Amino acid sequence: MAKTKNNDVSVVGLITLLLFVAHLVIIAGDVQTIIDDPSKENKPAEVLKLAFDFTRYFG
Repeated sequence: MAKTKNNDVSVVGLITLLLFVAHLVIIAGDVQTIIDDPSKENKPAEVLKLAFDFTRYFG
C-alpha cells in the first residue's frame, strides 16, 4: 500500500515539475521578444508583468 502512494506522489511531482519547466520556457521566449523589441519603453516592468501573468496560459 505504501509503495503505491509513493509512486503516485512521484508521478504528481514529475508532472508538476514538467509544467513548471514548460512555463519557464514560455516566459523565457516572451522575455526575449520584449528585449528584442525596440519600441518597448519600460522593459523591466513588462518582464515582471510576464513573470506573474499565469492567467494567459489557463484561459
